[in-house]
Amino acid sequence: MTGTTSKWFAIGWLLLSPAAALAVTPPPPQAGQGMRIVAVVNGDVISNADVESRTRLFALSTGLPMTPDVLDRLKHQITRQLIDEKLRMQEVQRRHIVIQDKAIAEANLIKFNTTEEAEKAGFKLAKNCH
Repeated sequence: MTGTTSKWFAIGWLLLSPAAALAVTPPPPQAGQGMRIVAVVNGDVISNADVESRTRLFALSTGLPMTPDVLDRLKHQITRQLIDEKLRMQEVQRRHIVIQDKAIAEANLIKFNTTEEAEKAGFKLAKNCH
């Protein structure tokens, strides 16, 4: 991976749970709902589609029922989390923080405790990283 790719991969990895690898397709917007802005964080927009997608991902990854009631109760917390992530990403970009490939591999091993657990989760570790 190049330095820039590694940086963004690492940032994404640190911000998202392993469940983020699941493909969650948001439902099509209901009639009249359309795309709307939920928050603007220093010029970066968070849309209702962003909140809906993350809410469904969270419910799916934690085993919560995907009922409208549960999803509605999660939306405020998810919106707050997305705002916090935008702020963190902006700060990382402002400081030009770069995380090396080796640090990413080590974080994967720490998170999964063993190479075997990481590989079971679908991660391929480079030979020179462990």
